[in-house]
Order: sequence, then C-alpha cells, then structure tokens
Amino acid sequence: MNLMNNKSNSDFILSHPSLTLFNNEIHSYIESLSVIQSKWSSSIIESIKYSLFSGGKRFRPLLGLFLAQDLNCDCQKLIPWLMAVEMVHTYSLIHDDLPIMDNDDYRRGKPTNHKVFGESIALLAGDALASEPFYIIAKKYESTPNIALTLIQELALAMGVNGMVKGQSIDMMSKVNPLTESETLEMHKLKTGALIKVTLFGSALILGVDTDKLITFKLLGEIIGLSFQIKDDLLDSTDHIEVGSLPCLIGSNLTEKLLTQLTNDGLNLLEKIDLKSSLLHQLLVYNHTRSH
Repeated sequence: MNLMNNKSNSDFILSHPSLTLFNNEIHSYIESLSVIQSKWSSSIIESIKYSLFSGGKRFRPLLGLFLAQDLNCDCQKLIPWLMAVEMVHTYSLIHDDLPIMDNDDYRRGKPTNHKVFGESIALLAGDALASEPFYIIAKKYESTPNIALTLIQELALAMGVNGMVKGQSIDMMSKVNPLTESETLEMHKLKTGALIKVTLFGSALILGVDTDKLITFKLLGEIIGLSFQIKDDLLDSTDHIEVGSLPCLIGSNLTEKLLTQLTNDGLNLLEKIDLKSSLLHQLLVYNHTRSH
C-alpha cells in the first residue's frame, strides 16, 4: 500500500469532538480531587493540573477515541482507561524533566513543573499521577473484573522495568555509552512506544474486540508508538541533529524511509482488519506529515 500523498488535516485530528469530551472528563476528575484536598496537598494538585493541562497533543487518548468511533462503539466507556494512560504519560514527563534526569527548564514552551513548584512537589505530583491511574481502573471497571485485571497488568508492564522505565534507563545510560541503531530503536519502543502500544490494546479490549484481533491491535500499537517517536526525532533534527538520535546514527533520509515503511506497515494492518478508511488511518498519516 502506498502512503497517501496529501497532507493530513491536523486541525481535524487535534480538535476532534471526542477529544473535547475527554478533556472535560479529565478536568472534572481532577477537580473532584481538588474538592477533598487539604492545605497539605493543594500544591500537589496545582502541580498536577499544571502539567496535565499544559496543551499536549493527547495522542494516546486519540488512539482510543478514534478506535471507538471506527468500531461504532460508545467512547464513554474508554474515558477512565484513557485518563489513566494520560496520567501515566504526564508523570513520566514531570520526572523526565527533573534535574536528576534530563534537567530541562522548558516543556511545550512553558517552564517545566519543577521550575514552577520546586523539585519536591514536582516529584510528588509525578508519584500521584503514577498511582492514581490504578485506582481509576479498579474503580471504573469493577463490574468487569477480568478486564480490569488485564488492564492493570498490561499498564504496569508497559510502565515498569520491562517497559517505559527500562527505556528511560537506556536513555540515561546512553549519555555514557552511545547506542547503536538497534539499541536506539529498542529504547524508543520502550520509552515512548510501550505506553502507546498498551493504550490501543487496552482500548480494543474494553470495546470487546475479538480475541484473535487483539494481537493485531497490539502490533499496530507498537508500530504507531515507534513511528511517533521517530517523527519526533526527525522534527527535532530540523535545525540541529542531536547526537545519538536516529537521524544522527543513520541520517535523516534513512530515518524518513524507516518512518514511511512503518507507516505503511500500520496502514496495511488496518486494511487487514477492515479499517482501511478509518480515523486511525488518518492518525497514522497525520503523524507522518505533522510539522510539530
């Protein structure tokens, strides 16, 4: 399958009506935490709000929301799961920016969390965002305990020592021992891709996708996750190629070819499961052509 040549409609992708529903729901949930806060926790809640509502693309929630629409399912049942995943993603960003990690002063054009609230509060806000998701899953899916248990297992795996944390540790070690191409791809699959992969798999599980197709959605999530990070690497290399990045290791042209191949692989998978003309299709193309 050839990748479609026309530029995707990013305005459509980033302002889809279902995303408004998601943002309203996650705002309401955090506000519900605010109601029960004390003077001892108010700073943590404000720190959480600062990063959780900082204007990210919400790429992970969009995966689930688009899948629900593609399958003609009610996206409402996915909202708790997608909130949980977005909280985990936000926790990873807060911790990643800390001086002990990447020591970043800005994210998305704004001062990083620890620059505004201090390192201790930022650390605790990240801790809260790493634990609250499991309460949400257990509470909101308690009527389907088997699904809840699988979601908890898969999310913990994606976050932990064989998932995002492992990818982050590889990234930290790369500052001392430069990575090869294959090691860099492995880092991307874990650090960024693991959470994207579990988002799509968990959404498919909640929506009742046939068991034989769940593996396909897990593979599709892996492809999308790696594609997303490779595109970020290319965008970050527009003005200056970062040492150790994929464009640095194999060149921008080969990196672009790899992105195109992965995107086409994803589109082919969608065609095999009868989602050729789908919102997920558009999301893959959007990622390939986005400029930020």
